[in-house]
Amino acid sequence: MESLQVRPIGPDRDDVVVLAVSGELDYATEQALGDAVARAMGDHCRRLVLECAGVTFCDSQGLNRFLQLRLDLESRGIDLILTGISASLRAVLDLTGAIEVFLLTDTVEDALRAS
Repeated sequence: MESLQVRPIGPDRDDVVVLAVSGELDYATEQALGDAVARAMGDHCRRLVLECAGVTFCDSQGLNRFLQLRLDLESRGIDLILTGISASLRAVLDLTGAIEVFLLTDTVEDALRAS
C-alpha cells in the first residue's frame, strides 16, 4: 500500500497555502490529510490549494475527507481549490457527482490567479 504524502509547494504566502497531495487517499490515510492541512493553515489563510496530480487512489473515505474539508473551510470563509487532479481522483469525483461542488483548476498557477 502506498502511503499518503502531503507537502508544501512554493514560497510561503500570507493568505494562500499550497500543498501537494500524493499517494493513496483512503480509510487508512485520510486522517493524515486532515492533520497536514490543520498544521499548514495559518490565521490569515483565505485559500487552500491542493495539488492532486499524484493521488493514485481515492476511496469513499478519501472523498468524504475532501468534502468535509471543503465544508469546514467554507464555514471559515476559506476557499478550497483542487488543482491538477489525477485521472483516478477525477473518476471518483465524476462518478459521485462531487466534481460539481469543488473549485477545480489545471495548475497551481491557475489556482493562485483564481478570484
